[in-house]
Amino acid sequence: MNKFIKTQFLAIAAVVTILGFSAFKMVDRGTKTLLAPVTIYFHGDSTDPSEVQDESFWTDQPNGQPCNTGTNNACAMIVEDSDLIPNPADPSERELNPTAFQLGAQETTSGNYVPTKTGGSSSTPLNSQNRN
Repeated sequence: MNKFIKTQFLAIAAVVTILGFSAFKMVDRGTKTLLAPVTIYFHGDSTDPSEVQDESFWTDQPNGQPCNTGTNNACAMIVEDSDLIPNPADPSERELNPTAFQLGAQETTSGNYVPTKTGGSSSTPLNSQNRN
């Protein structure tokens, strides 16, 4: 066994190095927190800007819509796990934390709305998955 380690040292060192660098890609350098993207879904009326910008309408429960198929209607977005809080009405689901991620609503040409990020403590950029 000792002879095997000596002869295969460079290969073992290369594998350990690759695994080590891969682990660092899963951590946000600024906050040193584990990156864990989560898709959250819009459960409201995309023609009502007050619902699109209300963080409580965005939860981790699927909405049954085919998201990421267009640009006109709010549907889903990808955020970090740390951007969510438990839903007070249903602790089995989580919703967007308004302190971490504040939303606005941008009107599309069809009179519907899509989300915009207007503030919050999260460094997560807006990654919306809209639909037609």
